[in-house]
Amino acid sequence: MNNSNTQQSIDPRHDPTASIRRRRLFLMVSMMALVLLLVVGFIIWQEFSTKFIAPPKETMIQVNEKSFSRGDLVKLVRAQFKEAELYGTPFNMGSDVFLALQELRDNEMLRVLSPELEISVTETEIDEKIWNTFAPDDDSSKGKSDLQVRREFNEALGKYLNWVQLNKEEHRWIVESDLLRQKAKEAISHRVENPIEQVRLHRIVMAAGDETDIMQSKLRGAIGDSQDPEHIRLVLSAIVREFSRDRDLSVRRNGGDLGWVPTNIMIEHEGYFWGLTPGQLSERAGFLDPTRQEEFIYFVISERNQSRELDPKDFEILKETALTNWINDKTQEHELKSEFNSEIYSWVVNQIRLAASPSNNQNTSSADIPFPLPSE
Repeated sequence: MNNSNTQQSIDPRHDPTASIRRRRLFLMVSMMALVLLLVVGFIIWQEFSTKFIAPPKETMIQVNEKSFSRGDLVKLVRAQFKEAELYGTPFNMGSDVFLALQELRDNEMLRVLSPELEISVTETEIDEKIWNTFAPDDDSSKGKSDLQVRREFNEALGKYLNWVQLNKEEHRWIVESDLLRQKAKEAISHRVENPIEQVRLHRIVMAAGDETDIMQSKLRGAIGDSQDPEHIRLVLSAIVREFSRDRDLSVRRNGGDLGWVPTNIMIEHEGYFWGLTPGQLSERAGFLDPTRQEEFIYFVISERNQSRELDPKDFEILKETALTNWINDKTQEHELKSEFNSEIYSWVVNQIRLAASPSNNQNTSSADIPFPLPSE
């Protein structure tokens, strides 16, 4: 009996100190597991925050006290991308991101500089612009009550905002910026010389391996010493039909005629043709498009006018250029900071590509989207 009692008293299953040790071990293991879980969770959170939370909030542009983040740029570019997708217009990811970056800066600069230009945009003007863009036209509104017209306007606007992934306040900011820029262009338009010297420009597009020597020989032989614009254009029409590979069929059918061109419109090629005399063939010029490296352009001018009124389209382009130059000059008087590099560019482009995913369109098909015509 005594041996049995002694054996039972030292049995670990009945030893109270062993039970305490087990509980302590369990608590220790639990604490270590909890600490490990917290460490792993913190690391995962840090990684997630670094990749997805922090970048959109990082300041990228600052104009005086106003700053814009990566997220602001993404919203603007994404809206432009989705709008281009909506209307079937081209969108160049390589250049349009940089243009949007400049647009953010210029829009804020115009808000700062608007008193100097004595311009402003009212809430009423913003409302009118949005209404004119999305409200049913007069024909569609016939026989409908004001309530019905308002309902259709709200539906069209809502679908558009859903498609471009903007809220009403963000959309109003963009509309205000567009109106302010238009007023600024008019306020600065006196800086654009008009009338101005212009040339009547033509082009011949050829490719590597083409008979360029024969083309040049025929052109020189047919034009000779003539300075007559009509004769030069007739010769060019025949040369273009025989040799030019111009992908723009309307230009090719029109004898390579690009129309009247002033300075600062075709900046990338202006150095090739501006100094030519009528009928003279330019040096060979390349395309900016990297997919057309095997093609090249020859320019000819058929006529020069020292004082010609600008075409409305060219006038708008030159006003835009004049405004951009004026803003650039004014930036020296203000505190501007900008940070944009290849890493930021890649991050922005990835965000825009996510916008192209059908899952991000909130189940809205293109057939459900309105096609408003922006009012002038």
